[in-house]
Amino acid sequence: LNCAVKELGIEPVRILDYRDSGMTGSADNQHPRALINAPLDQVAAEIANAIREIKPQVVLTFDPIGGYRHPDHIFIHKAATKAFKLAGDPAHPGSFPPFQPERLFYHTIPRYFIRFNVRLLKLLGKDPTKYGKNQDIDLTQMAVDEFPVHARINYAEYKDRKAAAAACHASQGGHGLTRGFVRWLSWLLGARPVDQFMQAIPEPNPLRVKKDLFL
Repeated sequence: LNCAVKELGIEPVRILDYRDSGMTGSADNQHPRALINAPLDQVAAEIANAIREIKPQVVLTFDPIGGYRHPDHIFIHKAATKAFKLAGDPAHPGSFPPFQPERLFYHTIPRYFIRFNVRLLKLLGKDPTKYGKNQDIDLTQMAVDEFPVHARINYAEYKDRKAAAAACHASQGGHGLTRGFVRWLSWLLGARPVDQFMQAIPEPNPLRVKKDLFL
């Protein structure tokens, strides 16, 4: 994560005192400090405190299935959503005064891309239920849920920087995006350098797709 932050040229991240969990069934999930073993309310309170300190206009997190059903991502989706509301609640205690961000967005992966690749992998004789470096990503599960799109952000100007940051995520891709899910996803979206989001808070206009998360 620190590597990715450096590539993106943004402020240092605040890292909470938890370790990564693995995919469902992984031995990593048994570790007492694994994120998924932490109390949700505790993690939400820690995120809310960071929101109050940083005072962001917009908060981003994973969609309800955590992108590719990673347990940590699903957990953070729930914790960040709760934290968004807690941050502005005067009744919620913390080290900083209450602060309410304007918008909460969930990043989503285009489902039609995933469904196309499920079919393509089957045609190539590959198993779409065992994808990625560790063969623990099930593309068929990812293809099930469809989420509304309320914002599409074109990042063409920053695509090289984004790819370099993605390459830092060694657990799914590794340096150079030589293998795994991140390589596939980056290649897939490279032809259309667009990230898409669903707006959770406030209630979005269903007839409008934003091009800027801050407007």
